Amino acid sequence: MSFRSKTAAYFSFLMQNVPHTRRDRAVLAVLGGISKLYEKGVEIKYKAFAGGKRKQEKLPAVVIGLGNITIGGTGKTPTACMLARISQGQGDRVALLNRGYRSRAEHQTAIMSDGTQLLLSAAEGGDEACLMARSLPGVPVLVGRERTTSGRMAIERYGAEVLILDDAFQHWPLIRDLDIVLIDATNPFGNGYLLPRGILREPLEHLNRAGLFIITKTDQRDSD
Repeated sequence: MSFRSKTAAYFSFLMQNVPHTRRDRAVLAVLGGISKLYEKGVEIKYKAFAGGKRKQEKLPAVVIGLGNITIGGTGKTPTACMLARISQGQGDRVALLNRGYRSRAEHQTAIMSDGTQLLLSAAEGGDEACLMARSLPGVPVLVGRERTTSGRMAIERYGAEVLILDDAFQHWPLIRDLDIVLIDATNPFGNGYLLPRGILREPLEHLNRAGLFIITKTDQRDSD
């Protein structure tokens, strides 16, 4: 097992409600302190956007954000594809915006697919964006951290009327018409702590920004 895997396994163990050693409790105390600082940073950033100190932009399209409040997989990719297909089926010109996490295009704006063909490889645009592009014929898929820029490009080049933002609940520069939050039924909020003491990206009270919740992995939850 690699060092990274061992570290991830240890952090996962620390978050469980089981007896911990003195060393474990010391680590948890440090992580708890960092979590408080992280929470303060999140609050400052969010209030800067909400209070108008940092610019938010409204694009001439219906903008739907899809995301979660925890780290880890909650089924965002298949849900984003499902929403795109529904919108496409209703006759809307829809485009999907993905961050392209850890790809070469993450810090720029690029087109993974124009709806007819792939224009980037998975290495260039990211595995998730590549999967989406292959699954969504007729739907342009754009990648880049700045969703305002990629959204504007989707409107100008493809006449997009609906923009679906993948993993965007914490992306505040672009105003959404609807925020959809996915919640993992097998582990909704972890141990209730923010990163790195827990798995929460934001305080739970921030869920009031969401207009719709989708509970995922219900088939994997124990019946009891």
